[in-house]
Amino acid sequence: MLDAVADAGNRWIFPELVEHGSQPWSGVRYVAVAGSPQATHAVDVSAVLDKAVSSLQAHRAYLDALGDHPMASPREFLEWMADLTGSRFGGRPAAAFELFVL
Repeated sequence: MLDAVADAGNRWIFPELVEHGSQPWSGVRYVAVAGSPQATHAVDVSAVLDKAVSSLQAHRAYLDALGDHPMASPREFLEWMADLTGSRFGGRPAAAFELFVL
C-alpha cells in the first residue's frame, strides 16, 4: 500500500501525464493507517460519532449477517472503540492511526 501511495508522484509510472504537459501528483507526505496495534496518533471523533453510527446503520444486510456479534450494534460498538482509543489519547473519544512518513 505504501508503495502505491508513493507511486502517485512517480513520473515514470504516468508518462501520459508528462506527454500532455502535466506532472504526477506529489502531494503525499504521510499515510495514516487505522487499526494498527502500534498507533501513534489519534483524532477526536466526538463531533462526528453520530454520523459514523448513522453510516454504519445504513448497511443493514451486513449488520444482519453479523447476528449476535458485538459489531452488529453500531452505536455500542463504535462508542466502545472510540472510548477505548480515547483512554490512550487524552480521554476524548478518538480514532487511532499509525502514521508513516513518505
